[in-house]
Amino acid sequence: MATQAPKTLLFQTEGAVSQYQSMSENTDSLNRAEATALESHIDDLITRTSQALNTAGSQTTTSATEQAMLRKFRERLSTASEQYRRTKLRVQTELDRAELLRDAPRQDEGGDVSVAMDDLMRERGHISSASSMADSLVEQAMTTHDALEAQRTRMGASRGKLGTFDSLLDGTKKVMDKIAWKKRKNMIILGTVIAACLFFLFWWWIIFLFFEFFNFSL
Repeated sequence: MATQAPKTLLFQTEGAVSQYQSMSENTDSLNRAEATALESHIDDLITRTSQALNTAGSQTTTSATEQAMLRKFRERLSTASEQYRRTKLRVQTELDRAELLRDAPRQDEGGDVSVAMDDLMRERGHISSASSMADSLVEQAMTTHDALEAQRTRMGASRGKLGTFDSLLDGTKKVMDKIAWKKRKNMIILGTVIAACLFFLFWWWIIFLFFEFFNFSL
């Protein structure tokens, strides 16, 4: 079944994203190495799932029901990718914040974060927002590109079927032309035979009249 491979990969992707979201909720135990490893795994799953969906969608034997299922899988993959992107941004922000807080100088005994630290965090927030927007635009462009590629493949398959249909029509037209020519040929032969018969009857009638006239004269 064409949808089995992308379905399996999609379930794995959604499970990994859910695990990543659970990790992001435990801010006190966040670890950059673990987060990076899980992010690499999710990136790989998203890429493989997208490729599997494109491959399944490009198969000419895929039924209409399977195509509908593949569209739903693409929507679920897009949702999971968006959740992963937002969670990744939150995790990166929390990890950077934790590192900055750990290394930042203190103003007084109360342990307040310095003004420079606040400015740095705000700047980091602006950069993260801009990066998030850029990632979102890139993801939308890639999704649109994948959809166009799948559509182009289906259009190519349709053109191939139309070409086969045109060939069948050409063959049928040639057969019909041969049948029409055979009918015309038969009509010509029949007309020739009838004309010959009429000519023979007319000639016989002339000869008959000639002998009748000759006998009458005698």
